[in-house]
Amino acid sequence: MKYFIGVVIVFIIISMLYTKMYMKRYFKVLEERNVYKSYYHLLLNWQAIQAEGRSVGEFLLKNGMSNIAIYGAGMIGGLLEKELNNCEVNIKVYIDQKCKLVDSGTEVIDLASVANKIDNGQISDVDAIIITPVYHFRRIKQELLLSGISQPIVALDYLIWQIKNS
Repeated sequence: MKYFIGVVIVFIIISMLYTKMYMKRYFKVLEERNVYKSYYHLLLNWQAIQAEGRSVGEFLLKNGMSNIAIYGAGMIGGLLEKELNNCEVNIKVYIDQKCKLVDSGTEVIDLASVANKIDNGQISDVDAIIITPVYHFRRIKQELLLSGISQPIVALDYLIWQIKNS
C-alpha cells in the first residue's frame, strides 16, 4: 500500500512538472501568435490607406511632425523609413535595443543611450517618437518615459488607424 501511494505521489509530481512546462511553452506560442496577428493587422491597414493614396508621411507633416525618431529598426521600421523617404519627414534617429546599424546610415541608439542624447540636446529637435513594435507599445512607452523622453510617443498602428478613420 505504501509503495502504491509513493508511485501515485511521484506520478502526480511528474504530471505537475510536465503541465507547468507545457503551459509555459503554450503561453509563449500564444504570445508569438498575438504579436504576428498585430503585425498582420498593422500591415493590412497600412496597405489599405496606401491603396487610397494616403500616407503616414503626409499625416505626420499635416500634424506638425517633420522630425521624428523611430523606435524599432527591424522590418516594419525599414518599411516606414522607405515610405517617409518620399516626403519631407526627417528621421533623426532610430532607437533599438539590438540593432546597431540600418541601411540608410541613420544613427541607431539603444535605450540606455537615450537619456544621454536628451542631456546633450541631440534628441530635443525630434517632434515625436514612432513605435513600430506595436504589440509591446505600453512597455516601450514606459521605458522611454522613464529615460526622460518628453516628446509624444505614438504607436504606428495608432497613426495608421487615425489616417484610415480621417
